[in-house]
Amino acid sequence: MKKAYIILLLLITILISVTGCAEEEEKAIGMIEKIERADWKLAMYSMDYDSYIREMDGLFSESYDPEKHQRRVLQEPIDIRKITQEEREKFQETSDIKEVHVSISKVYEGEFANIFTKEEIHYHEQSPSYLMRKYILKEEDNQWTIVGVEGMAYDKPETREKDWVHTFIVK
Repeated sequence: MKKAYIILLLLITILISVTGCAEEEEKAIGMIEKIERADWKLAMYSMDYDSYIREMDGLFSESYDPEKHQRRVLQEPIDIRKITQEEREKFQETSDIKEVHVSISKVYEGEFANIFTKEEIHYHEQSPSYLMRKYILKEEDNQWTIVGVEGMAYDKPETREKDWVHTFIVK
């Protein structure tokens, strides 16, 4: 009887730890989706800069410069931080980007957690382009934060296989 009780207790402990890991991975993937959606909405002028900043609040480590992240989204020579609502709507109507298909990988763990994104950018009048990013995450104060982002652009679909667990479209 005592042996059965110990085995049952071990099984419950394992189940709880596996469930906790899955929840942590879901939180990290959800955070990457939130960033990708906001980045592309800003790039397509369907989100204003103040809303974008509110979306990004608390997602990056204090050691990571959010200005560095924002530079990869903001298009030159337009300073989206200073345009009016009317100007933003005009830019949105004339944006080259039609929609973006984003796939997010599972969490790959090591010294840091890594999550990859594969992005297929569809334009109104030209062939798609492709991006692949690696988000580097660290747990700080019981919360995932981004400590780095690496990316590469491609002119044809990326063929490196990852375990893509989540896909969505930004229009």
